[in-house]
Amino acid sequence: MSAMEGMMGSFSLGGSAVALMTGISFEWNKSVTEMAYLGDTTVKDVMQGVKKYKGTANKAYVDNTYLKVFMAGTELVGTILPRGGTTPYIAGTIVITGGRLSGIEKDSEAPVIEDASFVMYNITVS
Repeated sequence: MSAMEGMMGSFSLGGSAVALMTGISFEWNKSVTEMAYLGDTTVKDVMQGVKKYKGTANKAYVDNTYLKVFMAGTELVGTILPRGGTTPYIAGTIVITGGRLSGIEKDSEAPVIEDASFVMYNITVS
């Protein structure tokens, strides 16, 4: 499994950003099985498994569309970029799998920090 830390990105719906993301951690793996035939003591084959892409991020508030999308199970377009850059990028379809609100204080300048978890598919990269 590999991971990229400290990336930035956005989640969009209909071409409009509904969340700007920071602190992205993006992981991928491929479930593979080593195959040894009956009586063999060495691996003869590797069976390819399903590719899985998942991640977590902190959301910078844009509007309430984001929460409504999560509640409805709507898919979003996700784009992940290096800080301050436009390439290389990772883009795909995002499904939010969970989240967390924290730091809600009346006197705080940034009253809400939200963590989101997601899965991504239909991946394209540059």
